[in-house]
Amino acid sequence: MTMVSTNGPQKDLTQDVEERVIKVIALTKRLPRESVTLQSSFESLGIDSLDRLNILFDLESEFDIEINDEDAKRVENIPQMITGVLTLLAAKTEGVPAGPTGARLASSETSVHGSESSADRSSPLLDPATDAATKPASSGE
Repeated sequence: MTMVSTNGPQKDLTQDVEERVIKVIALTKRLPRESVTLQSSFESLGIDSLDRLNILFDLESEFDIEINDEDAKRVENIPQMITGVLTLLAAKTEGVPAGPTGARLASSETSVHGSESSADRSSPLLDPATDAATKPASSGE
């Protein structure tokens, strides 16, 4: 598994993803780009459930990834969204399927910059036990 580091090409990838996620959120919500920062919460930006869906669709198109709607409902801030996108991109590069046994929207207990916050720890996205609720029924009997 590839670790997200803050050196070399991974740092460039992280910065690129940060900028693109912020840009998508600003454009989708029709906010000035400078008003959306790495520290922004969805609440502070006035992002409601409909906005989240629109942001999801736009992020999926921007990064050519698939984001689970139920996982996305639990994301509360920009760092969680960026971490989730990075996780899904890494899984896509490694050929890991998204979903209960593969990559999730946010699967790390640390934020993009490696500092753990109470929002990161309390997010259901970070708890593998929540996988069962979104796992499709298996037909492999």
